[in-house]
Amino acid sequence: MWRVLLGVWFLTVLRNGLALMNVGAEFTNIISGTVLVVAAVLEILQIHLRKKI
Repeated sequence: MWRVLLGVWFLTVLRNGLALMNVGAEFTNIISGTVLVVAAVLEILQIHLRKKI
């Protein structure tokens, strides 16, 4: 559960930081989506590596 809260916090900080830097909404969505995809891939890799051990 704490990972979910950490992820939500991170995305909120990221979006606020991008807004403060006047990054457009399109790029903010692209960056946020990329972060989510990378997090999902890392989670899948972590599960896969645990099964191997």
